[in-house]
Amino acid sequence: MNKNILIGILGVLALITIAVGTWFFYFRTPAPVSYSASNTPTAVLQAKNQDFINADSYRKVGEYNLALQSYKKALIGAQDQTQAAQIRVLIAVMNEQLGNYKDAIAEFKSIAADPSNYANSRAHSVQEIGLMYYLNIDTAASSTIFAETFKDAPYDSFQKGNSENMAYIKLFEYALSLYPSGPSAARVAYGYANEITQTLHGATTTPEGMAYLTLIKQNLQIANAGIERMKTIPEESTLVAETFAREGATVALLLSVGAGDPKEAELYFQSGAAYNTSLGNKPGSFNVFNYAAFLADYYGVARSSDIKKLLLPFRVGNDAQIYPNVVSFCRAVRTDTSLVKYKKQIIKMGRIDSDFKTYLISLGWKASDF
Repeated sequence: MNKNILIGILGVLALITIAVGTWFFYFRTPAPVSYSASNTPTAVLQAKNQDFINADSYRKVGEYNLALQSYKKALIGAQDQTQAAQIRVLIAVMNEQLGNYKDAIAEFKSIAADPSNYANSRAHSVQEIGLMYYLNIDTAASSTIFAETFKDAPYDSFQKGNSENMAYIKLFEYALSLYPSGPSAARVAYGYANEITQTLHGATTTPEGMAYLTLIKQNLQIANAGIERMKTIPEESTLVAETFAREGATVALLLSVGAGDPKEAELYFQSGAAYNTSLGNKPGSFNVFNYAAFLADYYGVARSSDIKKLLLPFRVGNDAQIYPNVVSFCRAVRTDTSLVKYKKQIIKMGRIDSDFKTYLISLGWKASDF
């Protein structure tokens, strides 16, 4: 074949290849999605992924198994890795809700270990592993969660030579090393407050005690900054109230060793309860419950009117307005010896508010408990 003809044919083929490639790039390959506080991966998925929309609907009404199956379908239609990571987080959360703790933790760890995932998704995954343990009151489940959490690297290094409390401090600090998450920072602050009150027996003037106080202050500042950011992001705003409440619990712990300010503690609790209301959440939440517990514990009958007002949702026949985890907690506290501190708080609350006492009796408490 003539060399010039061959070159011409190859040139035409090259042009066809370029044309087809250009068409595929512009018309077949999805354009990269830009994300922001107002256009989050979740917002895009809720607008464009029907399986994700279905999954969210199931999740909101507690149909976690159906939600799990729909999120798995939504994963197939993810436009990019960012969306995929967000869906995988929710798949893990659904497994957590269904009690599939091993699967949930494995998924969270996989997301956190991939440096190509968004830092927020990675940090949230580590954070959720920690919260999974603290928000579960079932002893058997807690044992499984603890074992699965610290069985491999880098998590095993957090437990080595450390107490349970310190192991989780290290875990939440790891989450913070990935992204400055408000809930994780509040948990770190609370963990160090526990170290002061329990391990150091209230010593705040020793080198270790002063170092912990500094870390508490620093992490409360990180948490406060995180809250302001979280308020602007719908998916993160749901944890604002809990973060405020955990900050309040941190300062409340320090009050017992003379290192806290009751006004600061109450402001945190108050802010958490107010934000809970602003989101339209049920009034019978832990955020409101913990505020009342703090007032009863620190002020007692001197704040009885405020305590009764906060406890109004916790009444016989008002189950629809009370979160099930609060109900489970109230039942468990009566007999769980690891929750003695909280039992004392609840007894104080019952003595101050007779209607709350009646509600507790409906959950299995006895009049003699008070």
